[in-house]
Amino acid sequence: MLLAIAGPSTVGKDAVWMRLAEELGFGREVPFSTRARRPNEIEGKEYHFITIEQFRRMIQRQEVTSCDLVLGKYYGKNLSHLK
Repeated sequence: MLLAIAGPSTVGKDAVWMRLAEELGFGREVPFSTRARRPNEIEGKEYHFITIEQFRRMIQRQEVTSCDLVLGKYYGKNLSHLK
């Protein structure tokens, strides 16, 4: 089953998905972000935290399937391992 949750950046899509994943046992692709990790976040759970340079290299290698620039920080998905 494929479930898409759509909405503008920072609206809380990830929070909704995390709740669904917990209650229904869904998995999720962990996105990448160039923003700083918050104290309560775990690397690889909420996001993979990388540098802007790493993110730009992913873009150049066409490994980013979606990308947003929000408040000067990149957010995106890398689904290259699914090919």
